[in-house]
Amino acid sequence: MLKAFHTLAQSGQFVDLIKHSKVNVGHLLIYLPEQVRKRIFHSEKSYENKLKRMSQAEVVAIRSRPYRDSPDGLVLEAWGSFQSLQILRDLITDEAKANLSLHAVGSTHYAVENAMLTLFKNCRSGSSPIMFVKYLGPCQPNHDRLVRHLPCVGHPDLESSFSLNKFVERSLQQLDRINANYDEHVHGKMRAVISYGTFYIANCDLREVPESEFDGLLPYTVYPRGRARGTGRSPRWRGGGRYFVPQPNTNCRASFIPTGNLNTDSSRFQDFLRKNGFVLAEEKVAYRMTLILNVSGEQRRSAVTVGLDGNFDLVFVNMVDNKWLYVSVVSAQKDFKTYTPYDCRFKLISNTNLTSLQSEVRVNDFSDIIAKHRTMLLRRNGNEIYGVHPEFVKRIDFVREKHMKVYRLAANQHGATTDAFLYGMDIRVNYGTEYSRPLPTGEFEAIERNRVEVTAAPELPDLRDEDKMRTFFTDCWQFAEELGSVLE
Repeated sequence: MLKAFHTLAQSGQFVDLIKHSKVNVGHLLIYLPEQVRKRIFHSEKSYENKLKRMSQAEVVAIRSRPYRDSPDGLVLEAWGSFQSLQILRDLITDEAKANLSLHAVGSTHYAVENAMLTLFKNCRSGSSPIMFVKYLGPCQPNHDRLVRHLPCVGHPDLESSFSLNKFVERSLQQLDRINANYDEHVHGKMRAVISYGTFYIANCDLREVPESEFDGLLPYTVYPRGRARGTGRSPRWRGGGRYFVPQPNTNCRASFIPTGNLNTDSSRFQDFLRKNGFVLAEEKVAYRMTLILNVSGEQRRSAVTVGLDGNFDLVFVNMVDNKWLYVSVVSAQKDFKTYTPYDCRFKLISNTNLTSLQSEVRVNDFSDIIAKHRTMLLRRNGNEIYGVHPEFVKRIDFVREKHMKVYRLAANQHGATTDAFLYGMDIRVNYGTEYSRPLPTGEFEAIERNRVEVTAAPELPDLRDEDKMRTFFTDCWQFAEELGSVLE
């Protein structure tokens, strides 16, 4: 009987097990397809609520292994009218067929198709040469044994608007993909972030490439397709109408390192804040670590970001960011001793917060985080971190300690003369230390002090309003240039 029940469930058949006085009240048990399981990973509760709301079923529940001899995976169980159960089945079928494509960026992070883009300020056109200058500055720990270069545009044109136009048009093009696939209940709240630092590439032996071919050097790059917006690049096609995607050079790597200058919080920066009406609103110490989950029934590696406060109390557990738009903007005429003016990065990202409500389905996957978060990190007197507890040494390979200053508009600055783009914005300066490469004993082998991060997080308008988003992208570019000009 149980085997037959599971066979019906795996095939998505309706099983009328419950008969009440109501007509057409039934029961649905269905194993969720792998595509759906991956997409709602650790946001099952939000997805469950969404399905209940859209189908009007009486009860909708997503569970892991409901019976002892069930196969690994997730099942959806629902009760309601025949119509509501049919709607549920259709919703799941549509979700399984959705074409949202995530590309691996590293071993645990994912970016939406076409999200990654590199732009060069003062670039004239797609044929402008991008040259490579040897780079010996700060880098990621896993890049310190590789040859590194700074890409820079040759023959910069200070009057050119090519890169600004490309940024706006490509961002709007990606917005179509976002609006077709993004669901706040599943993917978490969308955020915009502007950050500053140094963009470099590693393990690349080329001397020069045209701007239009630069992103093709990097892994997981897919050239734009969809509606044409005049970005200066014509799509290339091959037989059968299939889009041609160049094979990436997987040996070439890229990274973005925070500013790293302790003088960033200078008088020029403070003058910028005062001029725009920002005041210090918050100051705190925080810890962030990337932790690999032990996920039942899943073969892939899955990571979360664990946040602790200054007392090492648990603040949040988040899935790593989904990168919907990830644009690196490389400055021109850089000083190769100070690496200024800094490059910037613009991101549209979202992640799922693993609250106790959302994690009921997979409570065993992170129960050890909740129980042992205060002992994960090894500390000396005065709370100085020096390692990872041996129990977590194979699951935590990176920790960041942050001393955070958060600036926001003063209460008296919300008036007609204040730029509306600044409303709701946070400007953050994080002074931190990064710990990586834990030894078998748990002690960190690599410790990078004096990391300084400067970020601005503007408030997003309605993603579905193209006119507002066009203005928003233009404002972001101009604001990023203005703030970047005062960072030392």
